[in-house]
Amino acid sequence: MATKEELRLIRERADMAGLLSRYLTLKRSGKNYTAICPFHPDKRPSLVIDPERKLFHCFGCGEGGDIFKFLMKIERLSFQEAVERLAQETGVELARPGRAARLLARLYELNERAAAHFEWNLQGEAGAAARAYLRERGIAPETAKAFRLGYALPGWDGLLRRLARTEEEAGLLAQLGLLVRRERGGYFDRFRDRLIFPLCDPQGRVIGFAGRVLREREEEQEPKYLNIPNTPLFTKGATVYALQLARQGNPKEFILVEGYMDAITLHQAGFTNAVATMGTALTPSQAQLLRRYVERVVLAYDRDVAGEAATLRGMRALRNAGLEVQVALLPSGEDPDSLVRNGGREAFRAVLEGALPFHKFYIAHLVGQAGPEPERDPLKVEQLLAEAGSFIAGISSRPLRHELIRGLAEGFGLSEEEVELEMARRAQQWPRREEMPEETGLREPRDRDHERIPWGPEEHLLYFLLQGDLSLEEAKRELTVQDFPRYGRIISVLFSRGLEEGQIEPEELLAELEEPDQRVVTGLLLSPVEFTDRAKAAQDALRALKLARLERELKELKRRLAEAEDRGEREAAERLLQEQRERQKALRLIRRQGLLGMG
Repeated sequence: MATKEELRLIRERADMAGLLSRYLTLKRSGKNYTAICPFHPDKRPSLVIDPERKLFHCFGCGEGGDIFKFLMKIERLSFQEAVERLAQETGVELARPGRAARLLARLYELNERAAAHFEWNLQGEAGAAARAYLRERGIAPETAKAFRLGYALPGWDGLLRRLARTEEEAGLLAQLGLLVRRERGGYFDRFRDRLIFPLCDPQGRVIGFAGRVLREREEEQEPKYLNIPNTPLFTKGATVYALQLARQGNPKEFILVEGYMDAITLHQAGFTNAVATMGTALTPSQAQLLRRYVERVVLAYDRDVAGEAATLRGMRALRNAGLEVQVALLPSGEDPDSLVRNGGREAFRAVLEGALPFHKFYIAHLVGQAGPEPERDPLKVEQLLAEAGSFIAGISSRPLRHELIRGLAEGFGLSEEEVELEMARRAQQWPRREEMPEETGLREPRDRDHERIPWGPEEHLLYFLLQGDLSLEEAKRELTVQDFPRYGRIISVLFSRGLEEGQIEPEELLAELEEPDQRVVTGLLLSPVEFTDRAKAAQDALRALKLARLERELKELKRRLAEAEDRGEREAAERLLQEQRERQKALRLIRRQGLLGMG
């Protein structure tokens, strides 16, 4: 991994305009450039490039980042691959720890040898039962070869004797999870009498293995599937099975399934864009990995799994990564593997064609849990809305949150206000855009090319912080991270890193943020906003957030006061009334200060 100094040097030397001009037609716009965005159907130049700060942002689709991010997106590279490409172009020699680099190369080599060993076993006499199992599952020999399927011998030391020629190699194979160290010394094979699935990175390098028992032996209580633990090459929550094959041909979407056999069967049936999460809930890291290659994911889990909370969180992770998500509703009792084997490819294609957008699936799933309307239990509806409030809180897209609320209101026969109120009462309130107090004088930019930036108090304050018009010290003195319900992570990094190290550079801030927040930062940095008095506008933004906080607190106090009065709790009501008066006094003071400042 490149050092901070190496990354800084690459940024300094890199020609942002020169790099982007290989892919785009750039048009000068002041000190910046504009271009047709390559990441969405763009009818007008929505992409803005800042060649000095080496940043880009599309005000049509929201994509944005630094020079590394652009190369990653346009060439579908990993961060390390983009760094190495730009380092070579700019003449920056990356310091490679010789010992660490040699160790990684050795580990990759051993994994490759292990994969070849398992493949050899499958084709030999000892692999007859494994080949028979594959025939029973309908897997053709050429498919098994494409996925490099293998077989682990029944004994305790088949791999050990074949690959561990020295004690050092045995130790490395143990690091790779292929051998297990005995308590009294020595090693034994982790996989024994199992069908072996090599796990690869997007470039096709073998990084790990999983094994499936051929005969379920209840007396031994073996797990049906056995994965290696996390290793220097393999992290389960950051790996997607069959991605190295599915990404070929630049598909527009991936079919996401649960298990190895599901993905293999779909590939054999012609659905070569199928990938699998290896039987675990989808993680944000996996979602970001998929986003490097496609814009849409169709989830094809069986019905029971699709409705589980962990799977729903995975769908949310996909949406938050910027992916369009659809859910294919499989027949009850079927998974993709069984559906294709029983009904053929056309049966699975019909399921894909009937896939529902994520929000419609979630609404139907939640409303279905409440039961038919005549017998619907109001307490059950309250519970489901509380769950929905917690779930929706983690969705970064405001339009999608509103769409879910609208759909739940229709499904439960309630008004949108009732749904929002119930969610707020029973679950933690999710971030929502606050209305901008009229007296601040702050206004949204009217340039229609930048209408996607939702310029409320948070955006204005964050803009002035990023542009250096407002000091981090003053902002932290007056506000907290809680005053930024949508951008808490950005503010947290600014407040912690910025106050420790001085004004934080944009590229350093972007390096610590996830993709949705990166887009916000680049959008605000590259927005052509004009103010007649920037210092006053910055103070107006600060005051607007303080006003928004007080208005939220007053609204909550009013609700609690009404509840206390309804319950006849006189002392509590008096205390809440006093708090309400104090907040109203503070509100009047801030408003008066704003009016005086306008004179």
